[in-house]
Amino acid sequence: MDNSSISLPIDSEGAAPLQLPSQEAQADLKPWRCLVISLVRHGQAQSNTDLVWRAGPDSPLTYKGRIQAQRLGEAWANVRIDRLLSSHLIRAVDTAQAISDNNKHRPVVIQQVNLQERKTGSVVESLRRQGRDDEASIELRGWGEDDTIDRHHTPGGGGESLETVAERAKLFIFSCMAKYGVDTLENPEEFDVGRWESTPEDLPEGLPHVVVVSHNIFLCELYEMILYWHRQVRGPMICDLANTGWYV
Repeated sequence: MDNSSISLPIDSEGAAPLQLPSQEAQADLKPWRCLVISLVRHGQAQSNTDLVWRAGPDSPLTYKGRIQAQRLGEAWANVRIDRLLSSHLIRAVDTAQAISDNNKHRPVVIQQVNLQERKTGSVVESLRRQGRDDEASIELRGWGEDDTIDRHHTPGGGGESLETVAERAKLFIFSCMAKYGVDTLENPEEFDVGRWESTPEDLPEGLPHVVVVSHNIFLCELYEMILYWHRQVRGPMICDLANTGWYV
């Protein structure tokens, strides 16, 4: 297979639509199912430079963004990448392609619609086009008590609430674990946070490495979904990725 991008719907790689594993399937799993996930934000996009909080769906990488993606690819030239997944939006695809082009294994870029950025909805986009940025911000974020962001607020015209994005991230995690994870009888010692200080080139042997190239809000929801996995109450939002920033 050559090094071209593959464009796939949410049910990537020809699989059935993403869904949580059945109770029977979960019961058959061994005590630990593991993989390594690297979360990468796309390079700088044109609308990022215009101080727009969310880059538009057709916003390409700037010259600086292409340089950022190239440098990231060069830095990860020797990183083992078993799957390279990308949002279908052009700024993410081009960043993922730069990683692939510079990596010695030349992983194929697999596009997935479910990795896209939060949908802001047509009302927010209309307000922005009219220059009514304050109103657009209110429509996008919503406001709860004490001027906190309302995570359940859904922007008009097809937007997504933060909770909806979080659920999309959760569904992706389950699908990713079911598709790429490997069963182990015990927790790999590298997953002991107090001991694992690896770089991307220093990955645990035998564990698949999945690289996800996406967008700040989706990646933050995904990261915090993993971070607070065993907590009944979600902790504070602490994630914020710069362009081509990453977590492993």
